Amino acid sequence: MSLKEYSSNIDDIGLENIFSTLGWEKSEASDLLISIKEVPNYDGWQIVTKSNTCGDRTIVIPEFSEKYLRNILNLIEESLGQEKWLFRIESEKELFNSFFKGKLTSYGDFPLNDFLGFLSSWGDIFEVSEREKLCSFLLDNFDIDIKIETTEGLLVDRNFLNYQYILRTHSKESGLFFCFKKIDKLDEDLKLLLGLLIIYQDQKREKDTLEKYSKSDWEIILNSLSYSSCLISLKGELVIHNTLFSSLGLYASDCLKLEDNETIECGDRFYKVLKTPLRIKGRDYFSYTFLTDESSSRESGLSISSEELGIISGSIAHELNNPIAGILAALTLLKLEDDIGEDSENLINDMERGAKRCKKLIEVFLGFSRLDPTHSQFDTLESSVEQSLQLLRSRMVESNLKMVFDYKQRNTFSRNLNNSISSMIFYLVLSEAFTLGHHQKLLSSDFDQIKIEVFEELNEIKLRFHPFMKIYDVISKSKLLLHLISLLELDIIGEENDVIIKNIKNN
Repeated sequence: MSLKEYSSNIDDIGLENIFSTLGWEKSEASDLLISIKEVPNYDGWQIVTKSNTCGDRTIVIPEFSEKYLRNILNLIEESLGQEKWLFRIESEKELFNSFFKGKLTSYGDFPLNDFLGFLSSWGDIFEVSEREKLCSFLLDNFDIDIKIETTEGLLVDRNFLNYQYILRTHSKESGLFFCFKKIDKLDEDLKLLLGLLIIYQDQKREKDTLEKYSKSDWEIILNSLSYSSCLISLKGELVIHNTLFSSLGLYASDCLKLEDNETIECGDRFYKVLKTPLRIKGRDYFSYTFLTDESSSRESGLSISSEELGIISGSIAHELNNPIAGILAALTLLKLEDDIGEDSENLINDMERGAKRCKKLIEVFLGFSRLDPTHSQFDTLESSVEQSLQLLRSRMVESNLKMVFDYKQRNTFSRNLNNSISSMIFYLVLSEAFTLGHHQKLLSSDFDQIKIEVFEELNEIKLRFHPFMKIYDVISKSKLLLHLISLLELDIIGEENDVIIKNIKNN
């Protein structure tokens, strides 16, 4: 196709020689008209010698001579080339859209298996060798003569004019095009071929983009999901996971033993396992997603009553109390020795503080073993919060993450609560908040504390967490917490960044 074509209303051999000298050919159908006066409603360019008024695509010159025509024709040629390119690009978009307006189908004996086999070994189309591999495959197997050109290659010397169809190699913006020289139309089989090629390259490009995400990027993405998720290497390395996965209490080695679609029980809940093998940057992994399986439930008779909870916790507490008492007595005797060094004394003091924390936890367990745990060992709510905080001290030291409290008593709570049970309620809430905060610390090394405002009101206790964390979404799934809340005739709700424990008992 040539842009240097013109039609003329003037019968003049001399004028024809001028155009021939400048490389233009006369044609009945062209985008340039030569005439004395402007022709109304002509869609292309016009060059005239007489005109009082003229349109945007009409140029008036004093005479038809090589002197006046040379530069004007060059400008018109450049403009026509730009118009043709823009038209091709718009047409190419419509051509691609037509591929996917309906379902891509194949007619006749389309060798789909051979084509899919080629895709499995085909790489990135932006590599020259991979482009050559594709062109050879299409020519040998489908007798399709196709060229893959860059945008720059199509624009050089208006190379795009040599092709009948051009089509991008991606559904999104791309600098590569499938180009066809001699073809009447794109039939259904060819549409299927090109559609599969474009889909494959789109997915490959998206995969390459995802591989560029950093670990922090993936942790943010995973923690936005409402399902427990993780990625584990074949060696049992926990590569990445979200907070909800941490709450399951599973080790990476445990996950590798699971099968796809298997149902497991974690923390009194049942989960369906989705296990998917992945290959990223030449390494093999398994991704796991744990979906709550509502179809499975505990068999009847396995629920634990308040009395049974008291018996179990009391038994544990008594079993632990005797060795802890012996440890504290031994540490006291060691401190009486005269020849212990400073380092040894500091170590003994640390051991003593740890044993005393264990003793406080034992006292909490013993609170469940009373004849009526709802009416024993009363204390202030603030002391219950403080006791729960003491139980978290060791985790704070290990993780270098603080929990800072600001306790505000606007009104005294309307009734007394069992200190052991209320301490355990606060402990369960704060423990989940600490877990969420610890994961946030992994994302930001500057994060070093969780601030909690506690507001004691007449009929509610409100805990407000800073920074924002989806704490209620996690604690609302704890059956033990909900059981203890119910045992004290309380209710727990979540509002934005608050957890609110409300009194529902009629005084």
